[in-house]
Amino acid sequence: MERSLLVVCNGMARGGSTLQYTLVRSLLDATVGCTVHGYSSPNATHVQYMPVEKLLRWAASPDYHVVKMHTAHPHARELLANGRTKFCYIYRDLRDVAVSRQTAFGERGDVLLASLRKSEGEYHHLRELSRAFPEHFIWHRYEDTTRDLRSAALDGARLLSLSVTDEVATAVAEACSVDAAKEKCDKQRARLVAKVQAVREENPRLAAEYLQAIGRGTVTQSIIEINNDSLLLYNHISPHQGASGVWDTRLSPTVRQQVMGQHREWLRELGYLAEADDDERRQDNDGDTCAEDDARGVALDTPL
Repeated sequence: MERSLLVVCNGMARGGSTLQYTLVRSLLDATVGCTVHGYSSPNATHVQYMPVEKLLRWAASPDYHVVKMHTAHPHARELLANGRTKFCYIYRDLRDVAVSRQTAFGERGDVLLASLRKSEGEYHHLRELSRAFPEHFIWHRYEDTTRDLRSAALDGARLLSLSVTDEVATAVAEACSVDAAKEKCDKQRARLVAKVQAVREENPRLAAEYLQAIGRGTVTQSIIEINNDSLLLYNHISPHQGASGVWDTRLSPTVRQQVMGQHREWLRELGYLAEADDDERRQDNDGDTCAEDDARGVALDTPL
């Protein structure tokens, strides 16, 4: 089987996309090596715009290249048709995605709902492509992947025609675990805390403005501190450690109703709706829990 030389990690935003990107990158690093290009956008006005000419050049090169996107490139079909490009996709319960977007980006209201609509739209578009080019895709479910990273690693190895031993697959899975990612995020956060404290000692007002800018969730889509090598945000791993099903206690009744109303069919189709969830008259939890507090961005137990 001919090697694929361009790997596009096109996973759902806040749906395990960085986990899958790290998994693919770690597999290649442990076997044949690769060049990683981080996050890219097919939007010509985006600062990280990736023209199709560059992607086609990487696909034709003798080395593996890995790029991460959330939006399907308009030339994705052309890339798949050349036979030297593979796509990796991962999706997650959109209700948990909503919690994650609240926590990491501080999205609310119409902004949050628009992001979720975009995520579902990309899902359908990429699913159509995966059916047209099944041999060029892996299609992962976040909840299954986090339960069995080793199997996900072996899936990736098969897609990329890599010879991987059990030992390598196990090592890759351990390196890509939530605990490993959290350790990196904690170090990143510690550096950020030290930086903010140094600014605060000189200029408290500037420190306050800086905190707002880096993304406490008080300013939608504010600047987010990110490690450009790992693509991890300083607050990438939430206080609930990437657990599934947290929407049930973290989404307020109002947001829950909005998300369910907008994505009920998708949730049903993907098997995320239990019988109780599918009853629109289901009793919500008493009160709003602390969802709105948790949605303010940085983990509240260790404020910056």
